[in-house]
Amino acid sequence: NTGNGVIEAAQEANFYAIGVDADQGYIAPGYIMGSMMKRVGLSIFETIQKILDGTYRDGSVITYGIAENGVGMSKDEDMKAIVGEDVMQRLEEIEQGIIDGTIEVPERS
Repeated sequence: NTGNGVIEAAQEANFYAIGVDADQGYIAPGYIMGSMMKRVGLSIFETIQKILDGTYRDGSVITYGIAENGVGMSKDEDMKAIVGEDVMQRLEEIEQGIIDGTIEVPERS
């Protein structure tokens, strides 16, 4: 698929890539600086829970962002080695700012 092709091309060209949807660091260790992850299983699990306990509201929209652990970035040793501790610290600050509302991420329509 396209994503794996990009990772393979990055590895061949001695560049870095960013994985998507799940932690893809295992595909090309040392070449994946991190992965942007969608934790779809969490939303499925919680929706099923709501259906089973009778709290599900048909037609409702539930957002799973960083604060809800629905999306996030993998932060492993390869990423630390590539970007350095100062960048890792800044990423943590930004993530916390999004969670606590001091950094506003515009919604896409």
